[in-house]
Amino acid sequence: MNKSQQARLDALHRTRDYLNTNDSALGTVNKSTSRGALDEVLAGLEVRASAQTLAETNAASATANKNALREDLRVNHMQPIAAIARAALAHMPLITKLRLPSSKVNDSELVSAGNAMADAANTYSAVFIAEQLPADFDAQLKASVLAVRDAAVQRDGFLQLVTEATQAVKDQLTRAAAVEKVLNSLVVKALKGKTELLASWRLAKHPKVKPGVPQGSTVIPAPVPLPVPVPVVPAATTEVPHANAA
Repeated sequence: MNKSQQARLDALHRTRDYLNTNDSALGTVNKSTSRGALDEVLAGLEVRASAQTLAETNAASATANKNALREDLRVNHMQPIAAIARAALAHMPLITKLRLPSSKVNDSELVSAGNAMADAANTYSAVFIAEQLPADFDAQLKASVLAVRDAAVQRDGFLQLVTEATQAVKDQLTRAAAVEKVLNSLVVKALKGKTELLASWRLAKHPKVKPGVPQGSTVIPAPVPLPVPVPVVPAATTEVPHANAA
């Protein structure tokens, strides 16, 4: 959940606590359909927020894993082949497929480049093996490419779950807004003339997103005083008399 959504969830918890604490003053408000709906909304939000957090955590972990596999593919598999090809195969027809791609290429481009390099390198395998690359260097390269591809697919799956969970939180908050409107009208009616309870009700249900003056408050925070400049006193000088002074 972002800060705004978390603030709304916190406000819903305060709303429920207020309703429970002031049950005797609220008459039948806590017996209303909307009061029961509030509990349902809160329970649903907690479940969806947890799912969102889990999906975000998994997506971050999968992204880190994918990036580590990308680095392994480029540095430990593709870079040695590219260096050998540049030195020994510069004029061969397949040299373009034996070049190291930029670290900024996307996952699909890197996978394509890795497979193309493996196929091209296999044509000149004797050259690479003479430089002491493993006899199955091309198979190892393809296995590394496959690991990157699978990691990218897994990461994308978690990102889809993040999107779904985020939308579920938004939908639940939309439902919460409708419940809050009904409850507010019931509470205001029940607390007619009880200004103190109404004031605390307004404070309880208001989401606290930004620091500052609470909604409905007329108290303005005291300004921070500016530093007072310290006058600079010039240093005293000692006048040296001239040698020809009388």
